[in-house]
Amino acid sequence: MERLKKLELRYVKELWDKLTQGWFGYVFYALLGVFLAYLFQNVILAKILGTSMPVVAVYSGSMDHGIYFGSLPCKGNAANYVENFDNWWELCKDFYEEIGITKEQFMSFPFKDGFKRGDMPIIKGSENYKVGDIIVYSVPTEKAPIIHRIVKINPDNTYQTKGDHNPGQNIYEYSVRKEQIYGKVIFIIPKLGYFKVLISDIFGF
Repeated sequence: MERLKKLELRYVKELWDKLTQGWFGYVFYALLGVFLAYLFQNVILAKILGTSMPVVAVYSGSMDHGIYFGSLPCKGNAANYVENFDNWWELCKDFYEEIGITKEQFMSFPFKDGFKRGDMPIIKGSENYKVGDIIVYSVPTEKAPIIHRIVKINPDNTYQTKGDHNPGQNIYEYSVRKEQIYGKVIFIIPKLGYFKVLISDIFGF
C-alpha cells in the first residue's frame, strides 16, 4: 500500500512538471490564475458578501467628479475647473437641491467624491438601501451593470438613481426595483479594474 501511494505521488509530480514547463507552462499558469480568480470572486466572495456580483469594474465616468473626456460634471461651464467637493457641488447642486438633498447631506453620503473609470468597487448585498448609497443594478437595455447613487426612494419602494457626473437621470433610473439590484458599494480599490476595462475596450465585451 505504501509503495502504491509513492507511485501515485510520483505520477502526480511528473504530470505537474509536464504541465508547468516550457511555453505550455505559461498557458497553464495563466488558465489556473483565471480559474482561481473566478473561484475566489464568484464562489468565496459571493458567499461572504451575499451577492452574485461581489466585484465590478467601472467602465464609464458617470461617477467621476473631475473632467471626463473633456466633459465637466453636470454640464458645467466653469473655467479652470479644479476637482474638489466644493467645486463639484457648485456645478451640480441644482439637481440635488431640487429633490431635497442639501450639501451637508451629500457630504455624509458614502464615497461623496465619487470614483474613476478603471476603479474596482466591492459590492455587498443588502435587504435595504437608502438615499446616498451607490448601488449596482442590471438594466435589460444595457450591456454592463449600472453603478449609480440612489437619489430618491419612490412611494412604491422603487429607487431613483443618478450618476454624480451626469447632468440628469437616464430613463431607466426613475424606477429601479429591488430585484434588479446586486448590492451596494462598500469599498473601492483604485485603478485595479483597468485591465478588465482595457480588455472590454479592445474586444468589445
